[in-house]
Order: sequence, then C-alpha cells, then structure tokens
Amino acid sequence: MAKGRTLWEMFTGLFTGPEASPFFNPLAAKPGAGFTIDDIEWRERDFRLDEIRDYRRQIGGKEFHFADYVLVDRPLHGEGLRIRLRVNPVADLASAGVSHHALLLRLEDDLAYNKELHAAVKSDTKVFQIHHDGGDTEEFVRLNDVSDSYKAEVSVIRDGQKSETVRLEYWDYSREVPDAAGQPNTEYLFVEMDAHSGWFTLWRGFEVDPHKVVVL
Repeated sequence: MAKGRTLWEMFTGLFTGPEASPFFNPLAAKPGAGFTIDDIEWRERDFRLDEIRDYRRQIGGKEFHFADYVLVDRPLHGEGLRIRLRVNPVADLASAGVSHHALLLRLEDDLAYNKELHAAVKSDTKVFQIHHDGGDTEEFVRLNDVSDSYKAEVSVIRDGQKSETVRLEYWDYSREVPDAAGQPNTEYLFVEMDAHSGWFTLWRGFEVDPHKVVVL
C-alpha cells in the first residue's frame, strides 16, 4: 500500500490535526494530494484532489460543518472519473470510536430546475424514488425521519484558495441493500438544489472503510 495516512489513523487521532484554517479541511489535504482506495472497484484508480467543498449549515442555532473532497482520476487511456469523499464529524465521539464518518459518492444525475423533482423532495411521504428503464424502481427514505430540507453555504476551495460560495438546499435519504455477502448495507442519496439557479445534482454512495483510504 502507498505510504501516507489512512482515514482511520486520522479519525482516531494518531496524527495531529490541521492547522487553523478559514475553511473546513479535517484531512489537512493539500492541493493535488493523492488518494488511494484499497477496494476492488477503486484499486486501479489514481485519484487526485481537485477541490474541497466546505459545507456549513445552521441547526438549532448552531453551525455544523462537513467537507466534500472532490477526487478526479484522469487516466491516459480510458474514461476519467470524478467522485466525492464526504467527511462528516460524528455526533457521539465516545460511542463511535472515531471522530468522523466518510462516504464515497458518485454522481447519479444532474439537471436544470424540474418542478416534478422539486415536488418529490418536498413530499410529506419522505420517500424518494428513482425509476429506471424497464420498470425497476429504487426507493429511498429520509434520514432520521426528517421532514424539512437543509440549507447550506458551501465554500469551494481550489488550489488552497476559496474560489466561490454556493448556497444549496438539500435533502438526504437512505435505503438498505444487501452487500456481496448478503448482509444489509446502507446506501445514501443526497439531492442538492442550487438556491440561485435551481440546478439539481443527485449524489449516491456508501460509507467507506477508513482503513482502506490513504491520503498521500
């Protein structure tokens, strides 16, 4: 395995935290940092940090942060890939045993403002469905039975500097699916809407084992 720091080492405090910074960067990742993921789907990929997205949201009068590390693999041959590593502080450090959780997210869809999609995320049912050609439907439900959306101010960090600020409204969902061994595994879905343009992006993925991710 490449030399570097695993997320597990960072999350359990084996390395000192990042220096004071105007934006949230819990991995202290530098511009262009390399990321390796020791998983059969990602093992051959050479990811590089393209940008950091610092999410700040207000809940109950308090400010909460999480960060998306936007990772890009641009091979000389073959199709490139862009994913997000979402790093979120845990609510209960004592019981979790680590300081943060991490999700690997892939883009499911992006589209201009759509009235039907907006109605779906605002529905009182708290259910979101993805319909596929052939009649298959995947159904997700709101995390923690929350009804309302979240609003976040997102600082986009490129080359170590804030390049822009985006205001988003988003909805979070999950569902249980069997893993390769037939055991239940939680899949997450995030529907984000740009507050200015109304543009929608849908991100979905799973929690990642922090032992398997190395930051170079």
